[in-house]
Amino acid sequence: MIGFEFKAHPLMFFKIIKPYIFVLFLPFLRAIVQYLTIGKTSGTMFLEFVAIFVISVIAFFGYKSIKISVKGNRVTIKRGFLIKGEVSIDISHISSISTRQNLLDLLFGSVSCFINTEAGRPKKDDFNLKLYKKDAKILCILVNGSEKVKKISFSTFRIALLAAGTSSVLTGMIIAVPVVKKTGDIINVALTDLLLEQMSDISSKIDNYLPSFVNYVTVFFVFAYMASFVITFFKRVKFRLIVGKKTIEIESGLITRKNIIFKKSKINNICFEQTFLMRILKKYSMSVSIAGYGNKKGERATVVPIGNKNSIKNQAKVIYGAFDYYENKTVPKQNLASLKNFLFVPMMIFLALITTVTVLLLVFPHVRRFILLFAFITLCFNLYYVSICYYDYKHSFVCFSDVILASASKKLSVQELCCSKNKVGVIKITQTPADKRRKTCKTKITVCSESADSARVKHIDLKSVIEGINRTYDVKINV
Repeated sequence: MIGFEFKAHPLMFFKIIKPYIFVLFLPFLRAIVQYLTIGKTSGTMFLEFVAIFVISVIAFFGYKSIKISVKGNRVTIKRGFLIKGEVSIDISHISSISTRQNLLDLLFGSVSCFINTEAGRPKKDDFNLKLYKKDAKILCILVNGSEKVKKISFSTFRIALLAAGTSSVLTGMIIAVPVVKKTGDIINVALTDLLLEQMSDISSKIDNYLPSFVNYVTVFFVFAYMASFVITFFKRVKFRLIVGKKTIEIESGLITRKNIIFKKSKINNICFEQTFLMRILKKYSMSVSIAGYGNKKGERATVVPIGNKNSIKNQAKVIYGAFDYYENKTVPKQNLASLKNFLFVPMMIFLALITTVTVLLLVFPHVRRFILLFAFITLCFNLYYVSICYYDYKHSFVCFSDVILASASKKLSVQELCCSKNKVGVIKITQTPADKRRKTCKTKITVCSESADSARVKHIDLKSVIEGINRTYDVKINV
């Protein structure tokens, strides 16, 4: 039986020592520069040198010890210098193999290769290795096989729409602020202070009715959103979907090129999602949750970045098969009483807002403009929340059959979840006192996966839900 063996790329050495770069290597280099320029150094320089030497020796032999072999239907991974380890995996249990290539990898012909199994560690890749690009490509073929495929590309404009619809101020702040601070520390320049000064100058030039600090916050939010947009755009641009009979491959990214290939049989669920901007444009995105995929909770593989509902569902049928079992659909009652149930929370928020603003205007009249601005922003959010609740009233549903379908809002977006009945981990039915009077319930479908995708449908008929569960899973639950 012919076997294949692959060794780690030399850049794996730097991947191993990466956690120590900011702790040991950069301070040591700074001490050397200080010694060469002013003839002085810290008293810990020798200890830093010893620590760097020991870590470098361990990293070198650790990199040399890594071997991946494929023989028959098993993949064996050996690694470790002082403490040796060996893992043997059946190919059928490998859920996905993904690669990532940045500019440095492109220069040296390497890729970061991530191998995941169904029994993966939560929030972490099972194996994260640096391989030669050609070896990683051969490894993917050996694990997933070779077949005739259909290639689908997506325009830059559609990727820009996706980036605009999925970017957020919070994401920009989380990603951009630490990067700017760390870069400033490395080059010894106060980049954070410089950016804050620039934003302050821009906000001071905006002469309007609003307080100056509101202009400053607005400019800051715009910068954060722009940072999130740019990051998302460069991660998704040049998106290409490659669909085979048994496998799906996804390529995306400009500066860092990412590739993931997985088997269709490893898909836990499909999710159609609309963010705020996508709802305005009447567009959807489609993603799949894969067993063991991803290095953080909730990560999913985007299969179709953006498109209209019909085209995306046609793509889903190619990937997942037929799933339009709408004849057993359970929906909320379409009457005035049901509508009041859905709009109860936003109505309470509106009444609380009116009361709060009235009290604040009477107590703090000198900050009237700020209070009115706060009221206007809160009212806008509440109106959008009303539209989300109305969507649940008109379009939410749950459908029990061989394929489970559930459509409902989730946070500030709307989604439709689709999965096999065997992939459902939990079906949770809850009732408030009001639900008991109306004989309705809230039904939450949770997929049995690492990311634990879920959909929660509110105010639907309890009897219909119980009948659907009994029919689908051949059980007897009494109402």
